[in-house]
Amino acid sequence: MLESNPSSSVRRISLYCALFVVFLVLVLINRWGYEYRARYSAHLEDVADQSEAALPRSIELIMEKIQLERRNLIDESCRKITWRRQSRPARFYVEDRHRLMYCYVPKVASTNLKRLMLILSGAVETNDLSSIPSQSVHEENQMRKFEPYGAADAIRTGLGNYTKVIFVRDPLERLASAYQDKFADVNSSSKAYQTGIGTEIIRKYRHQPSQLSLETGHDVTFPEFVSYVIDEWKAGRRQLDVHWRPMIDLCLPCSMEYDIVGKFETLHRDVDFLLQRLNESNVSRLFRTNRTHKTTSFWKRSVSQLSYQQMSDLFRIYEDDFRLFGYQYTTEICLSLSLVGCLRADVDYL
Repeated sequence: MLESNPSSSVRRISLYCALFVVFLVLVLINRWGYEYRARYSAHLEDVADQSEAALPRSIELIMEKIQLERRNLIDESCRKITWRRQSRPARFYVEDRHRLMYCYVPKVASTNLKRLMLILSGAVETNDLSSIPSQSVHEENQMRKFEPYGAADAIRTGLGNYTKVIFVRDPLERLASAYQDKFADVNSSSKAYQTGIGTEIIRKYRHQPSQLSLETGHDVTFPEFVSYVIDEWKAGRRQLDVHWRPMIDLCLPCSMEYDIVGKFETLHRDVDFLLQRLNESNVSRLFRTNRTHKTTSFWKRSVSQLSYQQMSDLFRIYEDDFRLFGYQYTTEICLSLSLVGCLRADVDYL
């Protein structure tokens, strides 16, 4: 019988010991890794909890500062301009449940903001803002309306402590949006504008128009529309249509004292802040629709079609809107047209 090789036995024992050590190390690494991941996960949860508690408050503080700056800019700008009592009052929708007054400016998301007011009032219950028909928002809207000439009128009628809200927009983009909606697009309201104002514009500003254009006003160009707006403003026989009337004339910011000044450019953020103030943050999700930059792109494409004189006149028409609400004249436009004084150094824009 052959004896076993002692060196072979030693090698086997060494191999087993080595495998055991590797196994032990792997167990320890796995255990340490588990404990580390557990501690790290707990740390992340602590950080998340702290962020969840602190972030909304920090955002709220930032938003309060922005609102203060916007209100201060209005106050400062109003002291620098010549102001007179308007022939027409501001137009508010009043929502009594939350003691809220909203001065609506057409072409500044006013349809959706009115829909939001209906939901807040309890008149409508829906999970889809767009499901509320436009007719219910405009013609058939039963919300209380209030038309003051100033803050004193609100106080006299018991609305002095209501939260007063206005949403504004870059004046020239708002003008472009009005043209698109009323003269370029095909919708329920555009036909009335085309056959009414559109045919008037064609007759006055187009050389050798076609009979179809004279009858329907379906193809008004943007420069023709701008010429019409400028001439109406210069004539001064009647106020401009509400869709392109300066915002200062619609909501009287120099005689009303607004608590929240929202902007179309920061619409969702400002609506969130408003709803948080009203303790209705759960409604924010209804307002979050995808907004495109269709109007901005159109304005940038169309500005090259306007003459130096047209641009200069537009700046004069909407100068107070630029000043009060912190909008800058577009640098590219100023440089391309060499407009003197286009970028105003004496205006502190936000």
